[in-house]
Amino acid sequence: MTEPTPGSAGPAPFRNEPLVAELQALRRRTGLSMAALAAKTAYSKSSWERYLNGRAKPPRAAVEALCRTAGEPPQRLIALWQLTAHPEPSVPRAAQPPGPAPPDDLETPAGGSTRRRARWTTGMALAVAALLAGIGFAVWPGTRPAPTTARCHAESCDDRSPASTLCATTSHTLTTFRARTGQEVDIRYSDRCGAVWARLGKSRPGDRIQVIIADSRPKTTRVRDQLDADGYVYTPMAAAGPGTAIRACVSVATHAPQCVSALVRGGL
Repeated sequence: MTEPTPGSAGPAPFRNEPLVAELQALRRRTGLSMAALAAKTAYSKSSWERYLNGRAKPPRAAVEALCRTAGEPPQRLIALWQLTAHPEPSVPRAAQPPGPAPPDDLETPAGGSTRRRARWTTGMALAVAALLAGIGFAVWPGTRPAPTTARCHAESCDDRSPASTLCATTSHTLTTFRARTGQEVDIRYSDRCGAVWARLGKSRPGDRIQVIIADSRPKTTRVRDQLDADGYVYTPMAAAGPGTAIRACVSVATHAPQCVSALVRGGL
């Protein structure tokens, strides 16, 4: 990936939270530091930091390399990767080589503009890729992918990742809490999956987040390193329906746990 030149705005942040969360989970599974991961792949430590923090879209080969390192079949993550189009680099008008005019008989749903034709073609390619991946997404240029099928529901979601099951793409926040020590806790819920989880941001290595439903076993995740702390960490999911009382707690080394409660509401 080319670096931005001095004085340039640089690439836009990469917007694919489910993929970023899955890549982070795979990296944690390997137990490798960023330097060790760079040594095992063709990508530098700084590149992996950008990919795993969502600041840049990883090349497909990088996703495949991380899957191989973690012993994970790559098909599911590649399907997620295909749902985000590569941003086209901006080229100064004077530097653009002249080319033949597009044929007059090429029509698109958005009209005859060359830019619209290109966007339409990209959108159709992504839609075909999604269908081939078998994940039930419909894609159209200028819109976010709209998931139609989740990979679990209710009890079958217990202890599973909200990203890999696509539950994160159909979720909403029940409540948000800012701890006295600065961490931000969200309780998230997916109607489609019938499951709840907690999300922790602005954390520090060693922090823990857990979500609790009545007397069931808490679902807990720990912030393992600075890479985790720079993004979000998520607890595994817990089955929950409308009316269920949820509690999420953040624990830090020098303070008692700080908790927030919410009631599951349906209607995304």
